[in-house]
Amino acid sequence: MKRRELFLIIIILILLAFSWFYFIYNIKRKQLISIQKEKIKIQEEIRILSNNKIELPKEINNSNYEKLLTFIRRYNLAEINQVKNLDNNITINLVLSNEENLLNILDYIYKNQDFLKINALDITLNEEQNNLLVNLTLINLYLPP
Repeated sequence: MKRRELFLIIIILILLAFSWFYFIYNIKRKQLISIQKEKIKIQEEIRILSNNKIELPKEINNSNYEKLLTFIRRYNLAEINQVKNLDNNITINLVLSNEENLLNILDYIYKNQDFLKINALDITLNEEQNNLLVNLTLINLYLPP
């Protein structure tokens, strides 16, 4: 009788151990599945964001050079060092961190070409500080109302 009781206890302990391992395995599996679902959601969001790159708005209006300066400041496209205004000739000295910002500024001027015209454009690369130094001379064709 003692052997049978001992054998029964061992079988019960083995069954309890298997059920405990199965319980732990199920918890881990559910955690891994939920982590995988979250990973897929995050990857999908990254894919959507990379496809919908944020672009600067098209600001086409009766623009004068002051609105150009406001545009540059608002989107932090460049550091404005100096602005000279002689009659309708405006000279603007800018320090840009990358060429993409220069393209955005030139795009703004192009979209407002009825009111702003480029007279001269001088670009210098400052290799020490890794900046673009831009000297931009515009003709202001804007007529105030």
